[in-house]
Amino acid sequence: MKKAFGLVAILCAAVLLGACGQKKGEVSKEVTTPINEAGEMKVAFVLLDTLKEYCQQYKDTIDVYEKKAQSIEATLKQKEKNVVNQQQAFQRKMQQNQFTSEEQAQNEYNRIMALQQQFLQDQQSLAAKLDAQTQSALKAVVDSITSFVNVYGKEKAYDFIFCKSTGIDNVLFANESYDVTEEVVKLLNERYDIARGGGKKDVKVEEETPADSLKK
Repeated sequence: MKKAFGLVAILCAAVLLGACGQKKGEVSKEVTTPINEAGEMKVAFVLLDTLKEYCQQYKDTIDVYEKKAQSIEATLKQKEKNVVNQQQAFQRKMQQNQFTSEEQAQNEYNRIMALQQQFLQDQQSLAAKLDAQTQSALKAVVDSITSFVNVYGKEKAYDFIFCKSTGIDNVLFANESYDVTEEVVKLLNERYDIARGGGKKDVKVEEETPADSLKK
């Protein structure tokens, strides 16, 4: 169970290559950024770990799907408990010779085995469905930041914008004066807030209970 529903945490790594925002928008011209002192090339970098920590849409999206995973896991644990209880009841009846015939015992055994098989199928199906939904949501976040950085880079006249992140860092050294993370996070969160109507609203996801999912 933990392995199946730990996928939300695993998929979070994908968003390290993206960030937040929902609509393309103009970047504020009032914020200034450093220019290469040689005047030949203008570069900057973004700390993706910091972006992940402070980007509100990223955090909202992850929170939604972590809660969804927890809800599905709770439902499946209850179903698993039901299967175990019925298995134990069957074993007690066998030990106490409560079945009137071998055929009756076999039919009950077959029923419980089918119930167990259905549980395993539900577990696999829901894990796969949650995986697909989470990947789709995170891809939207990645696509949004990619689009934003393109607009940002063009409006700020950058030649390159690099990324730095713990574990996947391919930038061995970077002068901190070229760090535009704070500015990018600020602009992304401002845009996200506007997209939500200026209020702290929950991220909208498909309204569906675990029980509904099990029926599909």
